Amino acid sequence: MKLEYFENGYRGQDLLLLYSGSEVEVENLRAAVRKLIASGTSLALHDLDFIESVDACKVTASSIASGGGVRALVAPRTFAWELVPSDWERVEGLLEPFCQSPPAGSRAKFQYLHEHGGTEVIYSTAREW
Repeated sequence: MKLEYFENGYRGQDLLLLYSGSEVEVENLRAAVRKLIASGTSLALHDLDFIESVDACKVTASSIASGGGVRALVAPRTFAWELVPSDWERVEGLLEPFCQSPPAGSRAKFQYLHEHGGTEVIYSTAREW
């Protein structure tokens, strides 16, 4: 699975794209999100052994008590993705369909994981959305 940042990626919004993961990798991501929810701590997505960061893109996911979203940090292509536990549960559920093999010859499928203004986050089966 790859993690890549696109400045003005879609509709003029910055975009973080997770893409091209195998069914096992997507399930590993779901498990990491479940662990994040349970522990209430932070998780560096770019450091997970099944995620390849493109152009040094870094995303730290955190479970917080209130508010949230994606914000750019000072370093280039470095982001904090902060959500309340119920929003992380939603993200985990949105990834579930990608744990099954797509039909042969099907086009890329994608799902917005965060689209509440600012930087958007999408999971896609390919480097497109």
